[in-house]
Amino acid sequence: MDKSNQMLYQPLAIDPTPLTNLTMYNRIYEAVSIAVSLDLFTYLQTDKRPGQLAGELNLDEDAVYPLLKALAQVGCVAENDGKFSATPLAGAYLVSSSNLYIGQEFEPGSFGRQFLQVLSDRQAETAQGLRWSKERLRQIGTFGLMGLIQSTVAGCQLTNARRLLDLGGGHGFYSIAFAQKYPLLQVTLFDLPHMVKLAEDFVRQFSLEQRITLCGGNFMEDSIGGGYDAVLCSNVFFDQKRDFVLDKAYQALNPGGQLIVNTRIRDAANNLANCATALLLQVRGAKELLSFLEWQSALECHNFRQVKMAGLSGMFATIIAQKGDPGDEGNR
Repeated sequence: MDKSNQMLYQPLAIDPTPLTNLTMYNRIYEAVSIAVSLDLFTYLQTDKRPGQLAGELNLDEDAVYPLLKALAQVGCVAENDGKFSATPLAGAYLVSSSNLYIGQEFEPGSFGRQFLQVLSDRQAETAQGLRWSKERLRQIGTFGLMGLIQSTVAGCQLTNARRLLDLGGGHGFYSIAFAQKYPLLQVTLFDLPHMVKLAEDFVRQFSLEQRITLCGGNFMEDSIGGGYDAVLCSNVFFDQKRDFVLDKAYQALNPGGQLIVNTRIRDAANNLANCATALLLQVRGAKELLSFLEWQSALECHNFRQVKMAGLSGMFATIIAQKGDPGDEGNR
């Protein structure tokens, strides 16, 4: 296939949903298997808050909550006013003392064992510690192409923009998609040197070497340049990085320039797919979740205005905002 003719901002030609559904159901199956292995449903014979359950089982509270939400999606757990309890279904078939117990049919697989490590706060690798490779980077980009990249590009209006900075651009698929949609746009992809090296092949495959500049560096330490009409920050804000990177993005933008933030949000729809994704994020070390209103407040504190949600793909939101006028800086 000639990748130079493949438009990444358009839906994939072949719908991957039948396969992605299988991975989703597998994670939910693993959630039930984990609960069975911990005899969790026995502990949930009475209502408990996540923190209380975590304390009784000596588990990580941040990981217990998404596990309970996932179990609720398949009818094993009921939630009422922030408390969780085993449903009659789980009480009959998944409590070890029950005569109808069938928990032996549920065995944690690879994902379940990883999540058990997270629950025990003994994960060997976090998202920051995992070894990067071209294949792993391609996999992340491919999953982005199953909705998030398209919703991001569709939610932004860059017709008048001439320079875009893709900060922490990784696989480069966002850079490629924006460059394809906006022929006058010049893109700078900034990431760690070894990441940029991995993205180089992808840019070449789409014949965009003349319009996408690859820049290796550490955006926490090095200059990211300036004079950009738009800055894209896709899943690069974690904990202590947020304020520093927002300030840096503000300085890099032209007056009135657009900030594009891709981030997971807490107030996404409570459904099976999002609960399965939340489990995966725990395994990858991405525990923090902010609501859209919390993101809006954080951006406004850094002098970004007209903050709005421009797209939503699963539990990942695209939030856009404009750099405030210089006269607003006293309000920061």
